[in-house]
Amino acid sequence: MKREINKAPFSKDMLRGHTRSSVRNRYALSVKSRCMAEKKAAHKTHQGKIETLKRVMPEVISTIVLCFRGYCGNQCAKNSYVCSGNKRQAKNFMPANVKVKMVASDQEVLKKSIEMVLGPLALEATKLLTTTQKCEAVNRSYQAVVPKNVTFSRNCVGRIHGQVHKLNQGYADSVLEKTSQLKATLTPGSKVIGQIAYEDRSI
Repeated sequence: MKREINKAPFSKDMLRGHTRSSVRNRYALSVKSRCMAEKKAAHKTHQGKIETLKRVMPEVISTIVLCFRGYCGNQCAKNSYVCSGNKRQAKNFMPANVKVKMVASDQEVLKKSIEMVLGPLALEATKLLTTTQKCEAVNRSYQAVVPKNVTFSRNCVGRIHGQVHKLNQGYADSVLEKTSQLKATLTPGSKVIGQIAYEDRSI
């Protein structure tokens, strides 16, 4: 969403200043932060009922547009799940001296950008509030034991299985189970046990 707002065809006078690209980036961060906060709060309020969320979000989207235009007040207090109408939400990440001046076309562009997160299709696709971050984290952990620039023709599968075991069991439990399977004994209170505990805490 942030990338789309950065590329969106807003009018030239909407964000004035010598550092317009920086201001636009901060504006995109502010809008994204507001949308994600609204979605999470709405999910919590309505207990994840997707049909209810689809019904209330059009008003929320219109309220967000008004809020970023500078009309933060009764509408935010009535329709927003995170803004009480005190103008703080619209200023997240934004410099204090920057004023957003929207024309009608800017409002439509902003509305379409917000619908990428709060529109009915987006709500349906993210109804469990899941993201790709966990998948990316797992892929990075695989690359730690099987780097792309090295071919482990002999023990590639074993290295991946070992990493999966560590991810599922935790570092310390994984090491202890592996040593047990290898019939190795670890003395309680030894330096090895202390090092395993230290490594487990640091991960």
